[in-house]
Amino acid sequence: MKDVPLLNFGPELFYKALISPPVVTQIDTTSHVSTFTIAGLECFKGSANLMNSNFEFFYTKSRTNVLSPLNSFIPNFPFQILRIKIPLDNNPNAIADFIVESICEEIPKNIEDLIKW
Repeated sequence: MKDVPLLNFGPELFYKALISPPVVTQIDTTSHVSTFTIAGLECFKGSANLMNSNFEFFYTKSRTNVLSPLNSFIPNFPFQILRIKIPLDNNPNAIADFIVESICEEIPKNIEDLIKW
């Protein structure tokens, strides 16, 4: 077992983005036509440039009470990001595709039973 700083731990993407927020140099949300329904919400397509790599994301203008963990990839973005397709650091031809499948404001009973308060 060894102690590895979170910033140096490659597989962990979500918390790494929170600790060292990515610098997004360009965001394009000119599409006003909904493209998908994700987690039951109407979503729009956007594109951004992160570390000289272009990637796609899908966001909803619907209000939700739960913050999407995908918003950490585009800090201060005003809408909820429900899908993001980002290039991998070690292989620019590979893409990681993260999708929020559902939004729930309550902890399901089977998961609540696993949590030790």
